[in-house]
Amino acid sequence: MLKQLGNFSDAEMHLLDNHLYTRHLDKNEILDESRSISTSLFYIVKGSFYQYYRNEYVEEEIITDLHVEGEWAINLQSLVMQQPAKATLKAFEKSEVRELKLQDLHELIAVSQRFLQFNNFSMRPI
Repeated sequence: MLKQLGNFSDAEMHLLDNHLYTRHLDKNEILDESRSISTSLFYIVKGSFYQYYRNEYVEEEIITDLHVEGEWAINLQSLVMQQPAKATLKAFEKSEVRELKLQDLHELIAVSQRFLQFNNFSMRPI
């Protein structure tokens, strides 16, 4: 889970694990909703998600991104700017994610500066 971001010690990985929450979602269940402020990062353990926004004129979902097992799914702009999200993350199939709340990430950074490596997400718009 952390290999994508950098090098972390076993103690740091254990510390992170203590701050992760497991969530199970059914197909079509919303993980992170548009117009709400995103407060979490999600690691996909099982399943897949798609990110979309709603086109008001034709009343359809416009898919902007797909997320699969082994990836992090984040409404990055909303999380960083603490403004309402423009996109929704929705389960494409029955799924399991590990959720890391932003507040918990701040606590982890206070313990170990290595958790600043989560800033690498700013390199990949999601």
